[in-house]
Amino acid sequence: MNNINIKAFGIVAEKMETVETAVKNVSDVEQLLKQLKETYPAIKDLKFTVAVDQKHIHGNMDLANTKEVALLPPFSGG
Repeated sequence: MNNINIKAFGIVAEKMETVETAVKNVSDVEQLLKQLKETYPAIKDLKFTVAVDQKHIHGNMDLANTKEVALLPPFSGG
């Protein structure tokens, strides 16, 4: 499996205490989030969205050919 670069923004980055990290040996978004929440317990209860290769996703997704995942805080405003 490939290395996946993880970029965190806003409150997610603050809680992780980093804006960038990398993971390997994850096959899908659910597995990735489980691993990140174990590594960074401070994000366990945060609500955030996930973008895979610059596209917002909802639910689980295979990460086989993924280069980058972004963890985005809730957006507000209008």
